Amino acid sequence: VVYGFLQNMNWIRQKLILQREQIFVIWDGGRSAFRKAKLPEYKARKPLTDEQEFHDYLSQLDALNRNILHFGIRGQLKLKGIEADDLISAMAHTLAAGGHMPIVYTSDRDLHQLSDVAMIYDPVKEILTTEDVLALHGVKAIKEIPLLKALQGDKSDKIPGVPGIGKVKAAQVLPFVLKTFGISDSEADPEIAAPGVRKAI
Repeated sequence: VVYGFLQNMNWIRQKLILQREQIFVIWDGGRSAFRKAKLPEYKARKPLTDEQEFHDYLSQLDALNRNILHFGIRGQLKLKGIEADDLISAMAHTLAAGGHMPIVYTSDRDLHQLSDVAMIYDPVKEILTTEDVLALHGVKAIKEIPLLKALQGDKSDKIPGVPGIGKVKAAQVLPFVLKTFGISDSEADPEIAAPGVRKAI
């Protein structure tokens, strides 16, 4: 954990040439209560069975928390019951509203939804522009990504999605769904969604 964190921090400092006061680390403050209330299976994980492995993991997180200011970072933020994604989103929109361009360093595709208000840096793909994100997800607007993900589902977060619709089918029926729900006026061929798919949606 510590090695990976320092490796990423070194990459950020070299690639982005940021000053200490410009860097924040955002931590998960626990599972989202309002999401768990809607879907109890949300982000359900099997507990670690190796006690030593779990202890080592926690001790490394503790070491990072205690020493993070020595790594050339302004500070760290964590709110109880608030996931890091939500805190990052709130910060990005607040900074953007103030005329700043926040940079979000992440490999989490859920945060691609912020590419209309923030610059996304992926540790593998490096910078992702809004156009890159749109092409990656096969959508015409950033606001379409949440609905696309809802159709697909997300195994890692234990979100089931719509039965019978996978990644390919979700992209195909998305225009129809957008028009049906009044989100977009774009042309959508109703034949693209078979009766069974419409019923499932």
